[in-house]
Amino acid sequence: MNKKILFLFVFFIFSISLVNATEECRGTIDFDEVPCFVLLPVNTTTIDCTTLSVEFFNNASTLLYTQTMNTFNTFLCNATFNQSALGTYTFSYSTGDSGSIIVEAGNLNFFNLTVYLVFSGLALVFLVFMQIFRDSSGSAIVYGWFSTALNAIMASIILSPNFKVITGVSLFIDADYFLAALSLTLAFYTAIASINIKRSSKKAETESVSYSG
Repeated sequence: MNKKILFLFVFFIFSISLVNATEECRGTIDFDEVPCFVLLPVNTTTIDCTTLSVEFFNNASTLLYTQTMNTFNTFLCNATFNQSALGTYTFSYSTGDSGSIIVEAGNLNFFNLTVYLVFSGLALVFLVFMQIFRDSSGSAIVYGWFSTALNAIMASIILSPNFKVITGVSLFIDADYFLAALSLTLAFYTAIASINIKRSSKKAETESVSYSG
């Protein structure tokens, strides 16, 4: 039963990682973060977003395309910026508001990568120790929970908005989502393994007491 639950969980997490959700365009973005949304604060209950439009211009102020806006939520309209060539772009809303987007080459963030490798390395060491000391249930459970905690912490850090491990690398999935999914899967595995070790230990103790009695 536990293996079936683990399989379903892994499949669910991997399915999520395949979705590279479109996010808001920041002032400066990496080319692999395109497409992204430009957002305009609007009370969409009184103003129809489809009555508004956005014009996008390249470095030379040449009009690239005009796009009708869509409803993002009750207070925002959105349009999609989809230019991945490096450079500076400007956009102008039909309301008169404007802004700019700088598209630059992405790089590996070595500090974030180091943090990820350290946390993940320690989590892997604890996972190995959990297996090595499986016969000593107390130690195995402690190592298992340490591994679970580190993997869960690492996944939450990776999924935070301002932490990216890998940028500028084009893959068929978002690399950071995949790393977070991997950490969550390992956290789930070590948690289940620790619980099973604890149950087996209690069962063995109960059987031992019953046999002695």
